[in-house]
Formats: sequence, C-alpha cells, structure tokens
Amino acid sequence: MLPADVRFHVIVVDDNPRFALHVWRYLGCPIGFGTGKVADIRETTEPQPPLLTTDQLTAVWWVPAADNVWRDALSNVLQNDKVKTGYCLVIVDVRGRSQHSTGDASQSSDRYRLKKACQYLEEFLRGDKRELLIVSSYGSRPEQSQQLQPVLPKSRETLLRIRAWLEELDKSSQDVMESAPYARSEKNRVEDGDAVHILVTGAGFEIRTEVNSIARNTTQFGLPNTDTLLKKMGYPFIDYWEMKECEDGFPIPAFLADFRPRHKALESFAINRRLDDYWDYILSEASRGTHASVMKGGEDREQLKIEIATLEYRMREAFRSIIKSYDWGYLNQSLDAAKLNWSTWLTTNYTGFADRSIELENPNANGQRGQGRWQTIASSSEAQYVLMRELHQGKRNQTVPVRYLFKLHGDAAQLRSMAIAGHDKEFSSPLSFAVDTLNYVYLAAERHLSQLLSSNKDARVVWHLVGHALKDRMLQKLIQRVCLLGPARRLTFIIVNPSIAGPKEELIGLLRKAKKTGASIRNLTMSAENYLARIISKDFPEEESRKQKRHTQKSPPPLKHLLANLVPSVGPPE
Repeated sequence: MLPADVRFHVIVVDDNPRFALHVWRYLGCPIGFGTGKVADIRETTEPQPPLLTTDQLTAVWWVPAADNVWRDALSNVLQNDKVKTGYCLVIVDVRGRSQHSTGDASQSSDRYRLKKACQYLEEFLRGDKRELLIVSSYGSRPEQSQQLQPVLPKSRETLLRIRAWLEELDKSSQDVMESAPYARSEKNRVEDGDAVHILVTGAGFEIRTEVNSIARNTTQFGLPNTDTLLKKMGYPFIDYWEMKECEDGFPIPAFLADFRPRHKALESFAINRRLDDYWDYILSEASRGTHASVMKGGEDREQLKIEIATLEYRMREAFRSIIKSYDWGYLNQSLDAAKLNWSTWLTTNYTGFADRSIELENPNANGQRGQGRWQTIASSSEAQYVLMRELHQGKRNQTVPVRYLFKLHGDAAQLRSMAIAGHDKEFSSPLSFAVDTLNYVYLAAERHLSQLLSSNKDARVVWHLVGHALKDRMLQKLIQRVCLLGPARRLTFIIVNPSIAGPKEELIGLLRKAKKTGASIRNLTMSAENYLARIISKDFPEEESRKQKRHTQKSPPPLKHLLANLVPSVGPPE
C-alpha cells in the first residue's frame, strides 16, 4: 500500500529493472553502492512493488517488457488508484525480451513491441498529468521511432530530463498550495527568522533504511538497531558469556541470566530498553563476579583491581568495536540535516555520520551556506573551552556565527570518550574504568541554549526530536531546564519516530515537571530519512496537532510555515 503523500509516478517499461533502479537513485538520491541484485523477470503478471524516493512523494514502478508478461503487468500498475489520479511519466524501452527467454515458445505469445505498447498506453496518456518518453540502451535513434517520437539514450542527460519534468510539476503544485486560503492569510504566519530550531537525534536517526523490491540487496549505510548491536558484540560476550535472548528487549549475558531471581532488575532494564541502567547493572555485576573469583584464589588487592578494570575495558571495547564496524559512509538524513539552518544539534550517537556530513556540506569555513559554521563538542576539554571562553565570557565571533553539534555521549573514536553506562555521565562513578567527564558536554549545551534563547526572547522555539526515545535522564533535565526560559505558547516539539508512544510519554512527563502545559506537541510517524527529505524538498509534512491540556486559544501555525526558515536561502558553494 502506497503512502498517502505519493503524488508522482514514474513507470519504467523495460526488459531489465536496472534502468528503473537508476531512475529511482537519481530522483531520490539514496546512499548506497551499485545497483545490487535486481529482480528476475520470469513470467509473472503480479505488479512489482514500487520504489519510493526518500521524501515519499515519488514512486518508481518497473514493468517487465517481456512477451506474455508486459500487457498484464502494465495493466496492474495502471489500475492502481493513486496512479490513476497522480502525475505520471511513462518510460518505454524500444526492445523487450523475447518469449524464448521468459517462457515456452510453443505457447501463444503476446509479443512485446514498442508500437504495440504505445498504442496500449494511448488512452492512459491523455491529459496534462501524463507524459511519455521512449528510451534505448543503444543511444538516440530517431529512425526507430517512426511516427512516435525521438528515442532517448539511457544516459545522464535523460535522467536530468526526467528530474526536470518532476521538478516542474512539483513547482506548479507548490504554486497551487501557495494560493490556498491559509497561505493568503497573515494570521498565524511565522516570518523568516522568527523560529529557533533545535535538532535532537538518537539511535533511531541512524538506523539503516530497509529497501525492498528491486533494490532489496543494495548496500546501505547506517547502524542496525541496538538489539542487533548488542547481540553481535565479541569477546567477552560471545566467546565467554554468550548473550541470551530477552523477550521484546535487549539480550542478557548468560552469567547474569542464570540467576533470574536475583536479576529481575536487569530484565526490566532490558525489556524497557533503558540502555544507561542496562550497562550500569552489567558492568557493576561483572566487577562483583570478578571480585569473588579473584578473592577465592587468594590474589592480592592490586591484582584484583587489574582484573576488574581489564574485564570492564574488554566489555566496553566489545560495544565500541561493533559500532565502529558500521561507522563509515554517509547517511541521507545526516547530509540533509547538515544543509539546514539549525541553531543547535544535540545527539546521543557516538558515530561520525553527522561530523562527516557537516564537513561535506559546509566546505567553506565562513559558513556561507546557512547561519554559520559548525563546531563539534564531543569531549570534556572541548566543552570546558566553550564554557570558559565563548559562552561564559560571551566572546563570540560576530562576523562568523558558530553553530554547535554537541555529542552528549562522546565519540566512538576513543573508548575513554564514550559514555556507555549511566554512571559515565555523572561527576563520580562507582565503575573501575575512568571515562571522560561528559557531564561538561551537557552543561555546555545547556549554557549555550540558555544564552541563545535569552537573546531571542520573542522567537518560537522548535525542538525536533528525530529518532530519539528520550530515555536519557540528563538530556531530559537539560530540555526541562531550557524550557523554563520562555513562554509555553511559543514552544513546539515535533516528535519524528515510527513509534510515537514512548518519546511522547517521556516528553509529556518532563513538560509537566517544567510546568509548560501550553507547549504544542506534533507527532509524525515517519522515519528520519523521510522527514529530512521532505524539509529539503520544501514539501513539508503536516499532521493533526496533538496538544496538551490547558493550551492557549491561539492555534499553532502549520508545519509548512513553522519550518519555512529551516531551508537555507543560500545554496551550496559552486
């Protein structure tokens, strides 16, 4: 079933799905390698599921141009309700695949021919919402088209033409939207610069996208979910303890799973996916177990400390190593986020996807793309410098404004900078392995946001909680304290998550503690990749606002206007 937002359809009638996959890649800009293993075109009249662009506005359909197959397969696509009503571009290949390669030659054959296919499409193509292109792998060959139209090569120029057709349609549809009654009214309009946008990303932001249909085996970037990461950890978990399954939650090390009456707390942390508490418990219990075994052997105190620290180091390194194995390449959503005019970006991810995207999308140190250059804060020393020199004393470069990426849990580049357990983010920790005091990163982020909002008292503050479960207690306190600075009627939270319930409950709880019952909460059940792609394409998503009790009477503006100043007015450097 297609998403409700799909408006454009590109139907590729070809003997091989590879060109359809190239069209999809060019229109949607998905990150990956090659074209992967594409589907076979054995005799089937079942419609192939379409590929969707990242903004979910365009569907790319592949119809096999093969004898005995093409007519029924094409008919199935054309009968789709959304195809009937949407804008459609039909791309027809000159040559098809003969019956000998797809079926028994003795059977009666409805042979594929270009002219026959165009005649079949003639009725469908009538109207201003329809367009036809004829392509060939052998380049431009006008003599083959006869009375039809010129034949275009399967080239980059043709892909540019396809994109231009869609962009022109998209522009005309945007013009229609601008003439809507709300757009003509100045009531509730948010002017450019009248909103401060804060991006908060978590593990869900970087989960790799599962692509189905003809591109299902295309190599994708990103991380698997946290459950999978924990199950794939190496020594000492796999080789020594083995990770046992826990229903609907994180796996549990076998040395702890064997003592269920004593470890109900760990089961609760695992089922509820409370990662901070989960690691606190495992690391503490591992130290106790080592303590007992060493003392039985009569070892001295110094040897005990070494054994405990070594075991904890290996457990932490097992988690870091599995994350590093996936931490390479570029994510669509990170690249899109790096282009937008965020005031601040807070993340609890250890990876370098955000850093690499910022470097790629903002090559000019003067920050000419958007509001200013980026600076990453991922360690205690970096945070303390910001606190002492730039925030505390207010010494900012006025000609080149600075935007900060705060990596609240540190960076996977070095184990000591990774806050894995909840204790790692506290001023003092009972654990043996000393982690960089990342509480300074939280403090620097809070001080920065406080100064930012104090200097923009009349601005609407928009928090974008994208792919974050909001289970980090220190992040909750940070948001709660920052929210106390401004009026609730100017406070908006946009939760972007396939599963809204968890982060919404956490958010409502912290807003209640901050006594901000007038804040607006928007729920968007979509992936991070879809959300950022929609903002980049300026086709902003819109869902019914879900507001808490005692809201102010003034209704919040539509997302179309609320997010307008997120898209930079200055393009990338040439």
